[in-house]
Amino acid sequence: SGDIARALNPHSPQSAETWYRQALETAEAQQALGPTLRAATSLASLWSHYEQPSKALALLQKFLAQCEGRGTPRDLAEAKALRDLVSASLAR
Repeated sequence: SGDIARALNPHSPQSAETWYRQALETAEAQQALGPTLRAATSLASLWSHYEQPSKALALLQKFLAQCEGRGTPRDLAEAKALRDLVSASLAR
């Protein structure tokens, strides 16, 4: 998974990004809201960690809007917390 790829090589996020993108595409194709939001949150977390906060924020906002009220409370809470963190970092 992306988490494993990220842990194995934290200085090269490309492998993890590839995993997260594939997971996101698969979840979207299956219209699976929970996995879609989790994959989007993981990808956004990766991007924010590697200094791409604007990209991360846009991704989170897109999928939070799609999943609002329909995702699991935990997934929504994690995505919102990351969105708020990234948003605050951009405001500085």
